Amino acid sequence: MKGLQQVEEDWRTWSRHVEKTPPPKRRVMPLPGRKLLAKQQSLKKKTPTCSSTTGATG
Repeated sequence: MKGLQQVEEDWRTWSRHVEKTPPPKRRVMPLPGRKLLAKQQSLKKKTPTCSSTTGATG
């Protein structure tokens, strides 16, 4: 477990590094990642916040 100060230092160096590097070109997400994202989205859809009941599952 790192000390808080060490973590903050790491964060500073990391953010500085990110600032220096240009934003990466948009890459196609690997399939497993896409499937995971789809699963998360479908889970969000299943939550009872959506009042409309269409009866569609999956």
